[in-house]
Amino acid sequence: MKLWKCISRVDRSNWKMRKLYSVDTPVKPCYTGNNASRNIIDAMGYADTSLVCSVECFGEFIEEDDQLVFEHMIIMDAWIWGNSDTASVERFIRKHMSRWFENEDIYTAYREKEAFVKNKLKCLTKIKEIKL
Repeated sequence: MKLWKCISRVDRSNWKMRKLYSVDTPVKPCYTGNNASRNIIDAMGYADTSLVCSVECFGEFIEEDDQLVFEHMIIMDAWIWGNSDTASVERFIRKHMSRWFENEDIYTAYREKEAFVKNKLKCLTKIKEIKL
């Protein structure tokens, strides 16, 4: 299944392109497994957005809200953007995530986030290798 994953600056050293990542224990959201989302916008809510990846996932999985946790994952492609773009996307997401948790007009907040992120995605640069 093709999905999306964001990887934070801190975790970049743990990931490589086209390498199989697997877990030996049963998958459990927030504890074990390889996390991904169906929509790029949802993936951006789980980690800082400095590295955006398309991933291929398979094996046992659990779907919970806008996140899926898989037994196996391979990073197929990855994109980065400049620090100013990353910072502005992260500020925007944090601002609107707080509105979601406060139950203030969730639909409008999501649509605003979606429009903003789609515009910022034009700034992404495809990379061949994940580096620190």
